[in-house]
Amino acid sequence: ISLDMAKQLGHPEWAGLTESQARLKMQGAPDKPKADTPTDPIKYRQYARIRMNQDMNIKPFIKVRDSFNVIDRLARNANAASDLSMIFAYMKILDPDSVVREGEQATAENARGISDGLRNLYNKVATGVKLTPLQRSNYRKEAVNMMLARLAGIRETMDSFNAEAELAGVDISPVTKQFSRYASPEYEAELTRSMGATTVETDNGVTPKGVSLPKTAPRLQ
Repeated sequence: ISLDMAKQLGHPEWAGLTESQARLKMQGAPDKPKADTPTDPIKYRQYARIRMNQDMNIKPFIKVRDSFNVIDRLARNANAASDLSMIFAYMKILDPDSVVREGEQATAENARGISDGLRNLYNKVATGVKLTPLQRSNYRKEAVNMMLARLAGIRETMDSFNAEAELAGVDISPVTKQFSRYASPEYEAELTRSMGATTVETDNGVTPKGVSLPKTAPRLQ
């Protein structure tokens, strides 16, 4: 960062630091790696990978990302089997710890974190009822919103890990590369633009009897 920026932050001595290092200092992090931090690059990367897999932002994000990828792929299909898999993935975003298995009856016992309406919809689709294109689009939009809500946490984690690695003098890009894409403003913009990618107004807005849309309206257009 420049001297002017460092002065604006109230720490002119920070001039010359990277933005990640300055951000880490603002968070109260130490100026040097902890005494028990590995100094060998290979061991440091292993250490960073273990910590990253346990990170409070990374762990839930992986579950949301994996389910979103399923929803994104299936939302453009138009058959009951794809609809069932898509709603199952959506349910896993809402309740990652549910024990209901894809294709089996969803109950209050095996899907405790799922609303009655969504459980009923899942069970109807399991019998062969198909969603409309508009319903598929709305579920995808909800999944996009859930992804967007996680991106700030991913950026925070990436900044913290990169700044610590810089202090240790180790390149951890082999460890962080699988998440770096999600931390970029370009990815967030791309995801936001895709909100309308699958929207198809059909059925004159009429939802088939017994089939419900998500209650939460999309927050971004």
